[in-house]
Order: sequence, then structure tokens, then C-alpha cells
Amino acid sequence: MNEIIKLYVSPEGLDANDGTKDRPFATAKRAFDEVKNIVKNGLSAPVTVYFHGGDYSVSCIELTKADSGSEEFPITYRAYGDGEVIFNSGISLDMSDFRPVEGAVKNRLKESARDKVLVYDLKKHGITKEQVGPLYAFGSHNTASRYPGDTVGKNSELFWNDKRLTMARYPNEGFLEIKGVADWGECIRLSRDGEFNPYWRDVKRPLRGGTIIVDDETVEEMKTWQTPETAWAFGYFFVDWGDAATPVDWINLEDKTVKMKFTSPYGYREGGQYFLFNVLEELDAPGEYFIDRDELLIYVYPPKKPQESSAMLSLSRDNIIKANDVEYINFEDITFKGNRNDAIIINGNNCTIKNCKLIDICGWAIRMTGINNVVYGCDISRTGEGGIYLEGGDRNTLTHANNIAENNYVHDWSELFRTYNAGIMVSGCGNIIRHNELARSPHLAISHPGNEHLIEYNYLHEVVQESHDAGAIYTGFDWAAHGTVARYNYLKNVGNDKYFPCGIYWDDTFSGQTAYGNIMYNVTGKAFLVGGGRDNTVENNIMINSEYPMLFDDRLRDGVLNGGWFGGLGKCQSSLRERPVESEPWISRYPHLALINDNKDNPDDINYGPNPSYAVVRNNVCVCKEEWGFHVAESVRKFGTVENNLIYSDESQCIANDRFELKEEVKNKLPEFKEIPFDEIGRYGVKK
Repeated sequence: MNEIIKLYVSPEGLDANDGTKDRPFATAKRAFDEVKNIVKNGLSAPVTVYFHGGDYSVSCIELTKADSGSEEFPITYRAYGDGEVIFNSGISLDMSDFRPVEGAVKNRLKESARDKVLVYDLKKHGITKEQVGPLYAFGSHNTASRYPGDTVGKNSELFWNDKRLTMARYPNEGFLEIKGVADWGECIRLSRDGEFNPYWRDVKRPLRGGTIIVDDETVEEMKTWQTPETAWAFGYFFVDWGDAATPVDWINLEDKTVKMKFTSPYGYREGGQYFLFNVLEELDAPGEYFIDRDELLIYVYPPKKPQESSAMLSLSRDNIIKANDVEYINFEDITFKGNRNDAIIINGNNCTIKNCKLIDICGWAIRMTGINNVVYGCDISRTGEGGIYLEGGDRNTLTHANNIAENNYVHDWSELFRTYNAGIMVSGCGNIIRHNELARSPHLAISHPGNEHLIEYNYLHEVVQESHDAGAIYTGFDWAAHGTVARYNYLKNVGNDKYFPCGIYWDDTFSGQTAYGNIMYNVTGKAFLVGGGRDNTVENNIMINSEYPMLFDDRLRDGVLNGGWFGGLGKCQSSLRERPVESEPWISRYPHLALINDNKDNPDDINYGPNPSYAVVRNNVCVCKEEWGFHVAESVRKFGTVENNLIYSDESQCIANDRFELKEEVKNKLPEFKEIPFDEIGRYGVKK
């Protein structure tokens, strides 16, 4: 191999230099431009750009095919090894310019906070209203796009010691409960228990937001607000998988009502959860802040003294790395932080992000589309949305993309968009999620739409902390999504004493899945929830301390034949028609799909579509309080195989040690059970 071409960058360098070790460049942009010149003149060797330790201001680096390496001559951007290298899209604030709050504003604050709150003048540092922008709605089900004006975007946020601070809110922690609903508003449901409104999505005018009734204590709190017009609400207003933020339109203290400006997609319900925020008077707890967007002043109740801290304001609305049609580009040992978008977007092949850190991001940390891309050994946290999203492969030809997320630590993500933003998500065909640790999230950890993905040796814990109807490993709604295997994963402490979600959840007829060798420990709801799909296999798993170790229902059959609650037959049939199931390689790999029929006159035909046919549920070991917790619908048993599942009332009866090896007497009852390689689960070399 030819000798590596080496370039160097240092905060003490000059962009007028030649980029050698003794004469390094000063900025990331200069280094990327130099690499482009090298590629343009013809690559003759691998290229490595070394960044000396330091904070590099980066608004957006755009890469195209002209920046690509090759299989023989890849291009690598990496830390030199003499300190942390930070690609920072935020603005570091001058800590000496935080001042005690004074005057009328001080008097608006609660007495306990008046001597604690500090103010920072953004105008003094040349920051404009256009840069900061308005306050935008967040939450995965917000409806801001339905309303005119500048309503859709990502917020400028304040970070203190690399932790996202909280916009001043009431209450300081947790949620309030909706006491009643005065006006349903215009939403996707016609009534609380009624039909869906088929015209809701087609209405072009702004929709009327609903009005909720609040409790007496909240009314008393709102009486102290001098500018209630700044207030917003965030919540799970109807369902606990539908989070949304909305401006408050008006408050009627006499009637104890709060009118929302943006509609809630599914309406509101008594007992729905919410909190109120963006109110100066509620700036009363460490870690809270309020931005006066007219006067360009930040008010903050610092969690630590400024002289012991660093603070950053996110301003850039672009990606930190935006790469399109690229190949063989690698990033190693670099920290990316501080933008109001997804941090790294790569559309291309054979690219690697290795041992990088991504924090304080408003969107996703990493999105990669293509084939043979790898995210390895990264530490990802404090994202507003998800962690790693890998997409690629051809579902119609079942061609694998072989994108891999391996040995990553993804934690404390989905801090703003709190549902359906996975720590790691794959889509397409043939991608791999392997040996990762995912911890602390309000909703799902892994999502995997598509075919023939491999999810193995992952450690998931303290996830799905704010939802019942959700799963740590979750996907749904696709008859043709065959071939994905989830094996040797350890799920621990899913849910809590308030929420009772699922471990592995194949929702609404998701089909063709296999789960074996998984350990579910303290999954508070259902270790497995299989929503009536076809060709699903649950085998050789250990489920301990769940209300339902197994709930395998027949929701589609029940809906079609008995008028049950689930009526998704059309969506199932549509997902099947999208795939060439009667052609190769589908017909060989998944022959049952081509046999599906819709002959309602013969509902006991194993190939009648709504039936949960060809299921396999066997050789599982369960610990639960009641045997009814292992529930498999009769039609699942009729059209599949359910056998050799052992149920115990206490783990001491079946588990030999903290590595979840089975006791000898249990092994004797399940001679086909294969020991689960517990020591191999999780990140390499990291104890569970």
C-alpha cells in the first residue's frame, strides 16, 4: 500500500499553512477543502486528517462524490490523540457575562429564585432575533405544520455543562392531569370513543385546538403569570404514545380552562398528562431557563455556578456533516455537538463513524443511508430525537445492505420528541444491530421495519419509561416484514412502577419474526406482545417478573370475524401487495406468503390471511405471579405450535445464578433449551 497522505489541523494553526505536521491548518473547513483538492487531482494513497485537541466551530460541512475515497484509498478524519476534538455548531457563552437579575423581572420571580436566577444579554454578543428564532413545537405528534406562519423548526436551546436545560415549566417534574375536556377541538377522532375522521388530514385550513379543564392548584399558579401569552403546553393529551407541544391560545381563570392553539391529533381525555412551560414566573428550579426572544435575554437558574461551568446556545439549523453520494469516508474519535438538526447525515456506501461522541443534538445523532456503512463504538446522548438510523437494502430483491451499528452506548436520547424515536433504528433489508447498550429513554429503544435484519447481543435497560402501549424492541403493521431475528438480547427494567410496557412488541400483525435466546428481566408489562401476526417464532427465551411473559393474540382474526377492535385488514393486504411474494427469492424463502387468501367463507383455512398461522411458541422459561400471564390465543394454538413452555412463580425455582443459567431440573424438563451466552451480551468489555 502507498504511504498514507497525512494532514494536520490545530486551533493554533493557520489556514494559510500547508497542513503538514509542523504547519497545521486552523479550521476544519480548510482541511476538508484540501482533501477535495487531493481527490480532484487523483487519489494515490489513503488520506488521514489529524485534528489536534480543541474546539472547532463548524456550522455545516457538505461533502459530495468529489470528496470520496475508494476501497484502496479511504479518507479518514480523526483525532490526533492529544485531547478531545470537538466539532461544535453551538455558540459558547462567556460565563463572566452572566449577571444577577434585577428590577421588575426579579420581582416577577418566586422569592426562592430571585437571588439565584442570572441573565445573559445575547445582543451584547451580536446574536440576532433571526438566529434565535421563535419557539417551535416539539413532540412526535405535534401539529404545527397545519398552521400558517413560521411554525415548523427546531429550537435554539441552552446547554449547561453539556446537559440540555429545561424551559421554565410547571410543575418542575412530572405531569399534571387533565381534569376534564371542555372542547374536543378538531382532531382525527370524531369523539372520545368514536370513529376516526377520514377527512382530518385533508383539511387545509388551521384546525381548532381543544380546551381542557385544569385543577384548582394550577389555576392558582397561573394567577401569578404576568404574560400568560408566552405559555405553551406539552403532553400526552390522549394516548401515551402521542406526545405534542402547542402554544396556549388563552386561559380563562374563572372557568379553569386552557385553550390550545394547535390541535391534538387524537383529542384529549380526562386523566391525560401535560405540563405548562415557557413562563418566566416558573423559572424556579436549578436547570431551568427562559429566553425573552424580543429582548434577546436568557434567564437561567444555573445548576452550577458559572465559574464552575460552561454554557452553550445552539444556533445552527443545519447538519454538522451533510454528505451525499459519498464512499469510503471515515470519522474517528471526534465529538459532534450543538446543532438544531440531525448531526451527521450520510447518503453513501462503505462509510464508518467510529469511537465518536455525539451530544446536545436537537434531532438525530446519525442517519446513514446506503450499504456497508458502520457506526461503531460511539457514545450518543442528549438528543432531541433518536440516536442511530441506518437505512439500506432492497426489500423487493431481499438484497442485504449490511449496515451495522455495533458496540455503541446510546443513552438519554429522545429528550424532546419523546415517542417513536429509537436509540437505534434500521430499515430496508439486511441490517445489523449488535453488541450495543441502550439506556434511559421515554419510549422505544430499537425499531426495525423491513426484512431480514439481525438484532443480537444488545443490552437494553431503563427504557420505555413514559408509555404503556410501547415496546423496547418494537415495529408493526407489515405482513411481509419477514426474516428479522432478535437473539441473545438482555432487556432489563423496561417500564417502571407507573408504566407497564412491553419488551419485544410485534404490533398489529407484524409477521415473519423470530426471537430466541433473549432474557427479559423486570419488563413490567408484557415480555412479549405479538399482535396477531403470521409466521412468528418465540423460542428459547427467559422471561422473569412480567405481568404477562407472553401475550400472543389474534386481533385481526377477531376483528374480521367477530367485529373486534382491530380492523387493519386493508393495511395488511396493502403491505403484502407491495412485495413480489410470488417471485424469487420470496417464494423460496417465505412460501407461506404466496398462499395467503381472503376467503372469509373458509376462516379455518390456515392460509386465510387474518389467521395468526404458522406460529411457534416453545421451550420458553417464564416467571410470573399467575399462570394466566402466559396467554396464547386459541387460534394461535390451532394454526401453529405451542409447546414445552415452563411457568414458575419465583425465579429461585428455575434460575441457577445471576448469569441466568437454568437449574439442572429445569434443563431436564427442556432438553432442547440452549444456554444463553449471557457474558457475551452488551458492549465489548463492559459489565452489565
